[in-house]
Amino acid sequence: MALCGSSLAQRRRKEWVATMPNESAPSKNTAIAMIERRISSSAAESWDWQLDALCRGQDSEIFFSPSGEGRTARRQREDRAKQVCAGCGVLDACKRFALAANEPFGVWGGMTARERLVHRANSRRDHERRAS
Repeated sequence: MALCGSSLAQRRRKEWVATMPNESAPSKNTAIAMIERRISSSAAESWDWQLDALCRGQDSEIFFSPSGEGRTARRQREDRAKQVCAGCGVLDACKRFALAANEPFGVWGGMTARERLVHRANSRRDHERRAS
């Protein structure tokens, strides 16, 4: 699916994606295609925050699980990733993006994939309670 939005936003997004961490299980191209399918045109236009992300250019294995990673190693890696996120000036934008895009992999905005899943489930429950 092609992303909508200005050509400048698309170019910046492609530049960032070329340096962004990738999941080792799916190939980088597969991971990018998965992200592109999930994000809306409004999200695609707002990739500029990623230019200032502290994770840019860092080792992808800090943020994304390598194949065969054990539980203890995963927790240690996720803690290191969260330390990077804690000092990042675009933490909130990153978190909003990952939640809006239903990002299933990696640490984004200081949240693991599991934490985002729980957050979405809790948000749904809260919304349903308010609606009833």
